[in-house]
Amino acid sequence: MLGLGMNAESFADYLKKQAAINLFHEGKLSSGTAAAWLGIGRLAFLRLAFEAGATLLEDTTDDLTRETALL
Repeated sequence: MLGLGMNAESFADYLKKQAAINLFHEGKLSSGTAAAWLGIGRLAFLRLAFEAGATLLEDTTDDLTRETALL
């Protein structure tokens, strides 16, 4: 599909993963919600997000509170 070597299902999965990572990075989706949306564990999602360059925690109190509340 689209010269990317993916079928429609693989492409849809790729887009869903990228959307979850980007929404997490923008602070619009928690790591737990993103992980549930993708059907994976929270730590697996955090690993994906980190590998994609997302900042897992900023130096703000809001970010720390949001992430520690999910533990």
